[in-house]
Amino acid sequence: MAALVGHGNPCPLSSDSSKLWTTFILGVLTLSSQVWGFNLDTTHTLHKLGDPGTFFGFSLALHQQRQRSQILVGAPRAAGQGKLTGSRPGALFRCPITPEEYDCERVDIDGDGGFQVQESKDNQWLGVTVKSQGIGGKVVVSTKCPNWVNSHCADDQEI
Repeated sequence: MAALVGHGNPCPLSSDSSKLWTTFILGVLTLSSQVWGFNLDTTHTLHKLGDPGTFFGFSLALHQQRQRSQILVGAPRAAGQGKLTGSRPGALFRCPITPEEYDCERVDIDGDGGFQVQESKDNQWLGVTVKSQGIGGKVVVSTKCPNWVNSHCADDQEI
C-alpha cells in the first residue's frame, strides 16, 4: 500500500502553535498601532530656515541660559566668514523661540583676537553634533573629524 504524498491536512499546525502565531500577530499589530499613534504637536510648530545647501538643522539642541530658552542649530556645510571666507567649515546658530523664520544668528566660535588658522577648516562639518548640558550648562558643538588647532580659546563663552 502506497502512502499519499501531499494530501491530507493542508496546515499541519497544532492548536498550541496556532495560538502562538495568533498571539504574535496580535502583539505586532498592537505595538505598531502604538507607534503609529504617537504624534507631535502639528498645530504649534516652529519653522526656522537657513541658507540652502548648508544642511541647516542637521542637529538641534534646546538650551536655556539666564531665563532665556533658545534652539541651537548645526549647519555643517555653512560657508566660512572672515578669515575663513571661501571655505565651508560649518556653523552653529542660535534661534530664539519665536514664530519668525529668519531670526537665527550665527554663533562666533573662533572669535576675532588671536585666531590663526594652522590647518584647513574646510569641510570640517562644524555643527554635525550639538549637545546642551541643560539649564545654565555648557554647550558642545563638534565636527566630524577635528583636523585643526585653534590657538585661541575663549573659555566659558556665553551662547
